[in-house]
Amino acid sequence: MPIYSFMKLFLRTLLPLLVFLSLRCSAQLIVNNTLSPQQLVQTILMGQGTTASNITYTGDSTAIGWFDGYFSNIGLVGGILLCTGNISSAPGPNNSGNEGTQNLTPGDTLLSQLSGFATHDAAVLEFDLQPQGDTIRLRFVFASEEYNEYACGTVNDVFGFFISGPGIVGEQNIALIPGTNIPVSINTLNNGSIGSSVGSPDPNCILSYSGYFVDNDNPPGTTVQYDGFTTVLTAMAVVSPCQTYHLKFAIADGGDDVYDSGVFLETESFTSNNYVNSVASLPSGSTGCAPFTTVFQNNSTGSNSFRWNFGDGSPVDSSANPSHTFVNPGTYAVQLIAMDTGSCGSPDTAYINVYADSGLVSASFNSVQFGQCDSIHFDNSSSSRGAHLFSWNYGDGTTGSGIFSSHTYVNPGNYTMAHIATDTVCHTTDTAFRDVTLLPRIHAAIQASSDEGCEPLDLTMCYPDSIRTGMHLYWDFANGEFSGLVCDSVHYSSAGNYRARLIVTDSLSCNFADTAWFDVNVKITPEAEFEVADKVNIIYPVLFENTSVNGSLFEWSFGDGDSSSQVYPIHTYLDTGYYKVCLTAFRDECLDTTCHDVAIFQVPKNIWFPAAFTPNGDGRNDFFAVEAMGVASLKVRILNRWGELVFESTDGNATWDGTWKGTPAIIGVYAIAVEAVFLDGEESKKYGSITLYR
Repeated sequence: MPIYSFMKLFLRTLLPLLVFLSLRCSAQLIVNNTLSPQQLVQTILMGQGTTASNITYTGDSTAIGWFDGYFSNIGLVGGILLCTGNISSAPGPNNSGNEGTQNLTPGDTLLSQLSGFATHDAAVLEFDLQPQGDTIRLRFVFASEEYNEYACGTVNDVFGFFISGPGIVGEQNIALIPGTNIPVSINTLNNGSIGSSVGSPDPNCILSYSGYFVDNDNPPGTTVQYDGFTTVLTAMAVVSPCQTYHLKFAIADGGDDVYDSGVFLETESFTSNNYVNSVASLPSGSTGCAPFTTVFQNNSTGSNSFRWNFGDGSPVDSSANPSHTFVNPGTYAVQLIAMDTGSCGSPDTAYINVYADSGLVSASFNSVQFGQCDSIHFDNSSSSRGAHLFSWNYGDGTTGSGIFSSHTYVNPGNYTMAHIATDTVCHTTDTAFRDVTLLPRIHAAIQASSDEGCEPLDLTMCYPDSIRTGMHLYWDFANGEFSGLVCDSVHYSSAGNYRARLIVTDSLSCNFADTAWFDVNVKITPEAEFEVADKVNIIYPVLFENTSVNGSLFEWSFGDGDSSSQVYPIHTYLDTGYYKVCLTAFRDECLDTTCHDVAIFQVPKNIWFPAAFTPNGDGRNDFFAVEAMGVASLKVRILNRWGELVFESTDGNATWDGTWKGTPAIIGVYAIAVEAVFLDGEESKKYGSITLYR
């Protein structure tokens, strides 16, 4: 296929597709002037049966380009746009009633004749054409900003499609209003009304072809800027096949150069009928085991002459459907050139690959391994030679197919991986092998009878899995004790956190050794203890002094059916006797209990004082004091013989030293008054006297 055919295929198929994907989301007319005039003609305008040459363009470079009208109302899917201003002004919306660019370029003589006014800003595209049929056609749309307000005025923008060549006199314009010889311009094809801005109408104005007009101003169009344009029109001319004609596409402003006009030439609509090109066609390739013979099927059309090249150095064959034997193994590119010797059409070439197989197969493969414990994964790729079919057997009941195959072994064991390479043409095979061993992983684990308790704590630790030959256990209980047994007893004498460790080794495992840890929490056990007098008067409340260590909660049992949870309780017994008092100290779930016997006895109620005392400083009988038993409070008063109070006290332990007002009291007899309240609440008064001697 010629190189320009590939270029045309790309620009006629892939380029519109890219435009569709990237730009059509805007839903309007799209224009672009990045292609040269030559590229525009060859890759966009030319259709079947037409070939262009000697392509030239005259005009401003911004006045020519390609357009995509798929999502616009212009009526054409795409093609070439020629205009009298800038093609970038053509896309909508129609939001300007006076869009125009003055390129300051000259007009065209032929267009001035068609317009009836001097022309300006002409854009002219010309080339030579060799049609393969007897007719050429082109679909186009003429558009202008002069519509509608300047129709039939002194501005008459015009489009002309001129053809010259064999059988045609001069340069003939074939861009005409359908069924007429009238050229396409503002004043010949419009909305049927004289423009609102026209003062003196053109006497040659025509208003009768509004059926070919599209009003893009009322309401304003959203995809095209031009105020109006024609429906899709077709230019047509009768020609002689295989002869050369000169074509000229021209558009210009007529009367002034203010507002823009444009002509849209549809892509690939420029065609010539009855063209004949040879089309070479072959079925899909052929394969066999060398040497082998094949008969070629020629599916070409429009051809009467053939040339076969079998690619193996043998002579060229001109048969339509030749038979050929390929002796040596290899791949051969067979070429067919088809042509029609009786037309001006182009020859065509087709290719088919023929493969002569040798039947020699050598199996091999490459593997990438991941992991070695728990599982082994292989990504395999065949490197076999001479094979077409590839299969895999992994030795664990799993198979695979294809050049690439992956597999994961999950169960420990010994396996043989096999890769079978097959030549499906000559039906020969070869196999490659690889041995795989997946060793088991050794897992260390600890199973214990408990993981916490109160000091001292005794528990049992075991390795819960089975023991194989070659395995060894190493225990470190973190208390200074070690073991190599499967199960062993462990003693923790003191409170604390201990981390026992088990190391399991196995030379036949994939990881050789593993370690497990086990945390043991030995909690503090409190020590319960309390103090109390061995014998206590039944009348007195008993104060229990709690001397426990590490206790947080306490329970008391007083032996008489009563209990308490106070830290330092006070308890009153109601009867005499021996009572077993017990204290339980708690810390979390740990506890300790201690018990003591307490004797409770009856104390008599009694008050007495001496009859005399000698406060002479000799250290004997120098103080007067009241003695009492079972007394809760005591008040003592001493009076002289004149009734004067010489001593008074509410302190049960107070004494009188025989002084009054800071001086020794006189020798004599003094009156005593004692008021007492006993522990059981009974009140008592006692009176008497005492003699003071010196």
